[in-house]
Amino acid sequence: MFLDPFLRLWGLGSNSALRNFDKCRVVMGTQKVGLSFVQEFVLGFGFLSGLWIHVGVNPESEIVKAFAQVAEELAPSSGFSLIFWLIPVIALVASITGSYFISGWFGLVALGLAFAGGIFIDSTLGVILLVVGVLLGFVAPMMRE
Repeated sequence: MFLDPFLRLWGLGSNSALRNFDKCRVVMGTQKVGLSFVQEFVLGFGFLSGLWIHVGVNPESEIVKAFAQVAEELAPSSGFSLIFWLIPVIALVASITGSYFISGWFGLVALGLAFAGGIFIDSTLGVILLVVGVLLGFVAPMMRE
């Protein structure tokens, strides 16, 4: 094992280091994956995206617009500002793909429900969609396995 000299430096033999490594290894259970999925994707991506549409101002598009404007002023004919318009599209595709790989089709449905809940948040329907999306988001990683 290539880490033996370093482990011995701290007083750990290779056998005890392996035992400690096995004890310290973090295995994410489906409950932690469900909580993480709900926090990052359902609420952070789905609900907030819908909420920004409801409000009418999207801070991400405003930031991208400002960066693209600066890039266009610095180099008008380079087409460098196009990169700032491609980054949100790539991030959107990566987020939807990540959601699918973590939780499958149920996760995408939960994401869509939270998105719709954000759009219609000022009505009872929006709150119901958000609650159903969050509950489905907790269950979705378990359904994937």
